[in-house]
Amino acid sequence: MVDALLHMALSNTCFALVIGGVAVLVGAQGKRPQFAYALWLLVLVKLVTPPALTLPIGWSPVQPTMAMMTVPQTPVNTQPNTDSGLQGTSLLIRLQSTANQAKPWLASIWLVGSMVALTWSLVRVRQFNRRLGAHSVPASLKMQSEAETIAKRMGLSAVPEISVTTAPLAPMVWWTGGRVQVVMPASLVDQTEPSQWRWVLAHELAHVRRRDHWVRWLEWMARVGFWWHPLVYWAQRHLRAMEEICCDALVLATLRPKPHTYATSILTAVETLVRPVLRPPAMASQINSGRSLERRFTMMITNRIERTALWRLVQASVLVLTVGLLPLGIGCNSDNDPVGSDSTSPSAKEDGTETAFKLSDGENNEDAPDGERPTQSDGVDWRALMATPPEEWSDAQKAQITAAGHDLEETTEGIRKRQAWAAVAETPAEDWTQEQRNQLIDAGLDPEEVAAQMRAAEERDGRSAEGVDIEAIEYRIREIRAAVAQGTLSPEDGRRLIEETRRNARADDGRGDEDEALRAFQRGVAERAMAIPPEEWNDRLKAAIVRAGWDLDEFTEGIRQRQARQAAMRED
Repeated sequence: MVDALLHMALSNTCFALVIGGVAVLVGAQGKRPQFAYALWLLVLVKLVTPPALTLPIGWSPVQPTMAMMTVPQTPVNTQPNTDSGLQGTSLLIRLQSTANQAKPWLASIWLVGSMVALTWSLVRVRQFNRRLGAHSVPASLKMQSEAETIAKRMGLSAVPEISVTTAPLAPMVWWTGGRVQVVMPASLVDQTEPSQWRWVLAHELAHVRRRDHWVRWLEWMARVGFWWHPLVYWAQRHLRAMEEICCDALVLATLRPKPHTYATSILTAVETLVRPVLRPPAMASQINSGRSLERRFTMMITNRIERTALWRLVQASVLVLTVGLLPLGIGCNSDNDPVGSDSTSPSAKEDGTETAFKLSDGENNEDAPDGERPTQSDGVDWRALMATPPEEWSDAQKAQITAAGHDLEETTEGIRKRQAWAAVAETPAEDWTQEQRNQLIDAGLDPEEVAAQMRAAEERDGRSAEGVDIEAIEYRIREIRAAVAQGTLSPEDGRRLIEETRRNARADDGRGDEDEALRAFQRGVAERAMAIPPEEWNDRLKAAIVRAGWDLDEFTEGIRQRQARQAAMRED
């Protein structure tokens, strides 16, 4: 849930920034304010619209964990690990762990902030409504008649309520449901001639004609839901600036006043209100909310707005393409998920042979650093959980599990089974100690059933070392690499021959579904290898590594690096 929320915010921000960049370029020219306004409106809509479709990309925000570790099919790293590499890895692990632990707190802060913003905004609306009602009276008959004339010429089907207020307010449109209200300050009406306040009234009626009071509520939703997001305030400021210019353009186009007369009336209204005024809630459309007087006057005097048929066609095309971005989001490329669409959960399978913490076959995402290929995005540090007995888990680790939507008891049972299975995976059933058997029983597993499953799996997947000449295979691979180093064999041919050698080593497996069985075999080998230090691997395990298609030396180095990371994380 937390990851999904953060990912939605990041995805929507990327698309909104693209739309906003286009809007800035369009608005900078000053000739197409309606088009720029529409783009800025789409920025806000995109921010509050959950993505319905995702575009896969090659990036994934998932953190690699022990329980979901991927063992590479291709070489991991032929160079020995250095101290600086270990230090860098340790720092990266600490940063990843900190980020995972911070996710639930970030979500909580986000939610609490939204609740505070919602409560405070509703309180302000209620207080403003009460104050406005206490200090307002219906407009004079002359102003009402003037409003009816202007509304008719603008094409308004209903004339809004016109009020005059003694409160220190700027001319504005106010709507919280029901009938729209146009508020005119008494100081402006008293200090200016009707020929001047008439155009101020026309400007406010233009807001009503354009349904800008509906947009105020969209802004309110964006500010409550994304109170922390600077893009919301950036888009709101530009949206209101374009909105004011569009209203001016509507007045000039429908009522056709002299541009100089109209500009003078607006300037007079602004100068009349230079004294401090009451700041209304975000739902109000004020006469100068966009703070763009200079641009507005330039448009009024020059009348630079373009209205050609060709440009309207271009605008419509761009808007259609932009609207098409609204349902889109950014997702992780499915190619990076080696297990395909198989879902995972932290509970163990009923038979105890397979748990939710899948190890991939390493066929995909081969460019991941150090062979690490994340497979699940839920914000849980499975590596740390697998390395610690459940009874020793910290409160932060438990919070990670619940925040990711997993059931804590089910997860505990699954990991306990996984740990018990790993503890006996390298030892033949006949050599199990009573302590190992007790661990299986405590985890809810039947030792005899586990032993039978292990024997069946070895027979099915050909884990026996019989018929496999490990030294001959390794010698053949070294010969090929030496030929490549000497230049007598091309790198492409070398890779092909090495792959053929490894493929021949497992050619007699006799599996029905070879790919699926190989993946299962590789997962089992990887688990067994991670459970003990490489120095303690026996010939049986080494033979299984070779049969899984890996180079023994490179696989060993890769496992050493992962175990070092695990140890560093436990120390942190």
